[in-house]
Amino acid sequence: MGVIYITRNPNADDFRIDTFTKIYLSSLQVNSLAAAYAFQWNEIMQTTLQSIGGVTSIGVAYLEIQCVVTFKGVTSFEVDTLFYLLGPLILIIASSALIFLYEVCQCRPTVFKSTLKRVASRSIASIVVIIFLLQPSLVKRFALVFSCVQLGEEPGSFFMTESLETHCWSHTHWLYILEFGLPLFLLYVVGVPVGLYALLSSEARKCHVIECIEKVTLNLEEIQSQRVAFLSPLAGVFYQQFSFLFLGYKKHVYWWELMVLGRKAFLSLIAVSLAFDLRSQAMIGLATTIFSMTMHAYWQPFTDINLNRFEMASLVVTCATFFLGVFTLETDSSTASILALIINLCYALVGFFVLKLRCSKIYSRFGGKLKANNTGMDKMEGMERMADIELMTANPEIATSRI
Repeated sequence: MGVIYITRNPNADDFRIDTFTKIYLSSLQVNSLAAAYAFQWNEIMQTTLQSIGGVTSIGVAYLEIQCVVTFKGVTSFEVDTLFYLLGPLILIIASSALIFLYEVCQCRPTVFKSTLKRVASRSIASIVVIIFLLQPSLVKRFALVFSCVQLGEEPGSFFMTESLETHCWSHTHWLYILEFGLPLFLLYVVGVPVGLYALLSSEARKCHVIECIEKVTLNLEEIQSQRVAFLSPLAGVFYQQFSFLFLGYKKHVYWWELMVLGRKAFLSLIAVSLAFDLRSQAMIGLATTIFSMTMHAYWQPFTDINLNRFEMASLVVTCATFFLGVFTLETDSSTASILALIINLCYALVGFFVLKLRCSKIYSRFGGKLKANNTGMDKMEGMERMADIELMTANPEIATSRI
């Protein structure tokens, strides 16, 4: 339902709310990854980080499939990994079905065809949001396929971390790599960032991205009530589907969201792949957060200075969490855990109330609520009609065939 709420109105009256929400969710996801590292947090801090991670990953951390269904001759590792592999597809189908039901209930009989187009646009937007929320968990699951732990002093006594009955690099392990590791790698570890970059960087779509950034983020007060109409028809459709990826960024760094995905993926990989070397794991994680802060300070990727400040504050909180986590490896962990807990709770509460305040200001500024659904439907219909007129003007044969 949260995914549907995020994609319910991509033409919101202030793009900064959507961008602020994206920064907030992304930061909570990265902070929660500290629970996967070998930091010696106290029980309250560990539980808090795990709870945040469960919420920001659409709850996959709380779902144990083997508790729901059991299969004879199939290990829990196989069932869980198969769920991670197919889970995004299941969520996409479920969200698309709910979007379809909602739009059908809202539509008028004469515009059913336009409703189907709107369902398709919002379904694509939901795919983008789902992948954004799930990618760290999917990358972490991919790393677990290769994660091994030594049990005993004998040479070769390495077993899979998530399947202790399986010897590493045995015939069974290689089957797991081919059945689960390779698809996870091709689909989510490499496929998602490469696919998104190809999507945004293609010549035609790059023009739409630049147009959306220039016209939506500039002169905001003048076009609040005419956002979609202000864009060309094709750019308007592209905005509806993919604005979650690039909106809020400057046009020369429209790809910055891929940097964010890469940071989360790398921290997830380090958490699993270096579990045998606690100091290296902690120091590489801390170095990654410092590098992210440096890159952000240099590029300042957002068009709004307040968004840049909030992103920097989020990175400082993440860096402080990892920095205090390093101290838990050497000294008494209670003080560092309490400080990290206070910092993360303050960030979560302040971020929530700032987001609520921003939404309240927009509500009051525009008559108590954002655009009504019917207004958005009318604008979508007008945009689609304009696209049809342009298509028939450029191709008279199509106009003749439709007549």
